[in-house]
Amino acid sequence: TFDGFEFKCARNSGVVLSGNGNTVKNCLVRNVAINGIVVDGYENTVDNCEVTRTGCGGIYVRGGDRQTLNHSNNKVTNNLIHDFSEVFQTGQPGIRLDGVGNICAHNEIYNTPHQAIAYEGNSHLIEYNYLHEVVLYSADAGAIYTGRDFAGYGTVTRYNILKNVGGKDLHPEGIYWDDAQGGQTAYGNILVNIGHW
Repeated sequence: TFDGFEFKCARNSGVVLSGNGNTVKNCLVRNVAINGIVVDGYENTVDNCEVTRTGCGGIYVRGGDRQTLNHSNNKVTNNLIHDFSEVFQTGQPGIRLDGVGNICAHNEIYNTPHQAIAYEGNSHLIEYNYLHEVVLYSADAGAIYTGRDFAGYGTVTRYNILKNVGGKDLHPEGIYWDDAQGGQTAYGNILVNIGHW
C-alpha cells in the first residue's frame, strides 16, 4: 500500500505496479513524463488520488483474462484527474481500462485535449464519473471511447455526467462506440453540451 505519498518530476510514469492486491490511495502524482499511475494484475485499487500535469495519460489499469473472461476486479475510484496529456495530446485518456472486469467509479476528470475514459476488453463497469471540459482539441473522438473490437462485449456505462465535451469548432461525441464495437450497454447517463452526438 502506498498511502499519502507525493510522486513528482519523473521522466517516466509516476507509479508502476505489477501484481495482485496492491493499493495506491491518497496520493498526488504530478509533473511526470508518461502516465500518472499504471497498475497491472488482479484486485488492485487506486483510490482518492490526484493526477495532474502528465505528458501522457492519467491512470492506466489492466488485468483479467479475455480467454476465460475471469474478472480482474481492479478498482479506480474517487480520483481527481485534470490537466494531463500535455505532450502526447491524443489517445492518452484520464483513465484507461484494459482486460476484463475493471471498475471505474466516482472519478472526476477535466481539462484535457482528448479522451476522459477509454477502454478495451470485456465487462468493465464505468459509473458515477463526472467528466467535464474534455475532448477540447479533437473531433473524431469521445469523452468515453472504445472501438474496433466486435468481441469486446459486456461493458456497462451508467450514471455518469458528461458536460462541455468539445471546444472551438471541433465536434466530438459524448459516448463513442467506434467501428463495429460490439455488445455495449449505456443507461442513466446525463449528457450536457456535447459537441456532436
